Amino acid sequence: AVVSTQSTGMEIRTKVVKGTHFVRGMVFCRVHAQKNGINLNMRSQVHVGLVIRDEEGIDEIEANMKYYWKNSPKNPDYYVAHIRPTLEIKEDACFACIAYL
Repeated sequence: AVVSTQSTGMEIRTKVVKGTHFVRGMVFCRVHAQKNGINLNMRSQVHVGLVIRDEEGIDEIEANMKYYWKNSPKNPDYYVAHIRPTLEIKEDACFACIAYL
């Protein structure tokens, strides 16, 4: 089976928490996935996780991002993860969305 995933966009909306070096906010990811040339059901067949890359390696932030579906070109479907201050993620963190079946 040939599986291909394509990231079609990522948007990061974060703010620094006052008095800290950490951020809070949200990360949005758009993903398109196919298996043997057939589009997969993004809600039930594809999972997306959020990781950050730092000097020590890769840390998982959110294993299963929540899927939102909108049937509109202005508001496309996407996966979302919430970034909370308790995760202690710094402002210059390098985020990546990883899709898996």
